Amino acid sequence: MRELLYSLATEAYEAIKTHIDDADNISQVIFQFKAAIAPKIYAQMKDHFVLNTPDYVAPKVLPFFKIAPWNFSALVNAGYRDYRDIIIPTSLIPKFVFRGFEKAWHFEYKFDSKAEQNLAYVF
Repeated sequence: MRELLYSLATEAYEAIKTHIDDADNISQVIFQFKAAIAPKIYAQMKDHFVLNTPDYVAPKVLPFFKIAPWNFSALVNAGYRDYRDIIIPTSLIPKFVFRGFEKAWHFEYKFDSKAEQNLAYVF
């Protein structure tokens, strides 16, 4: 593209130079008529501009594994809790099924530790 622009500008300069008697005034003439010269160069650039399509095919990326449904239920004596709840003592966390997720693959999860529960709260 740079080469095309340089070539067209050089051609415009040479064409103006042939019509000017005094070569010292060519820069002044170009400055005065730049508003008329620029659209003509732009039109020539548009005529020579070619948009190429890529030679490659975009890869189809699939997940590594299928997201399967969860197969667990809450214990009778534990039940369901919100994942933002603070569970004391933390040893009871594996007994609960946690709900309240809005941006997750599933609506319910179980955690093995307080660290897992905290990570779910952060993300």
